[in-house]
Amino acid sequence: MEVQFQSDDNLYWRLITEAFLYLNQYKPQRTWQAVVLWANRDLDPGIPLAYQTLLTAGLIHVVYLDELTDTSSSIGLGIIKLVVAPENEAIQQAKSLINLVEKADAAKSRNLLELVERMLVYKFSSYSRQELEAMFGLTEWQQTRFYQEVKEETKLETIPKLLNEGLTVEQIARIFELDIEVVKQAIKKQSSK
Repeated sequence: MEVQFQSDDNLYWRLITEAFLYLNQYKPQRTWQAVVLWANRDLDPGIPLAYQTLLTAGLIHVVYLDELTDTSSSIGLGIIKLVVAPENEAIQQAKSLINLVEKADAAKSRNLLELVERMLVYKFSSYSRQELEAMFGLTEWQQTRFYQEVKEETKLETIPKLLNEGLTVEQIARIFELDIEVVKQAIKKQSSK
């Protein structure tokens, strides 16, 4: 599978070469297919004449994400479409995707929701967390692993500054509710940079 969001005149040449190298190296005992996902048709330079028979034989499939119509029941396609959607469309797509994810079984739902939330943070990076929560009706950001990781990184990056201000390792550990060893490791890591 190859996903392209920018024009690449050599994509098909490279993809088929890599596919045949893989087939030669591993000699799989089943048929193969290649799927190329383009953000839109305008980016696709077209399959070279030398590889047209692979397309005709159904070994190469080309999909244009902007032409997909019904992604309402597919979380995977919904996530891919969210990546390429313009901001004004992405808001509604994200809301629909979040609803779909919340209906998935509980084990998958949490991980998928974190993935969607992470994508929203990157796609709408100019918005604050509060604005995103209001926009998408998300209230559990603080429980996501992504949020917890960012919070932890922020604490660790702040440790050297507090140390420079005269706080002791013990005081910093108490303020951030961290183990003293974690604080010492963060200091050691910062000093080795």
